[in-house]
Amino acid sequence: MKYALALQATADSTEYWSRPSLRFYLSNFDWNKAAGQESGLSVAGKEGDESALVAGAQVEIWF
Repeated sequence: MKYALALQATADSTEYWSRPSLRFYLSNFDWNKAAGQESGLSVAGKEGDESALVAGAQVEIWF
């Protein structure tokens, strides 16, 4: 299961397609042991964990 929350900021907040944009996101991932073994999923330094919380930022620019 994956849950994600994202916020976006643009120079013109009234226009959805306005660029450049900056996005911040927070995602939570859960998986079972079978999925972890099949895909090689693991959390760095926490062998056997079956979940992860990931935060980041993304910039988008169109030319």
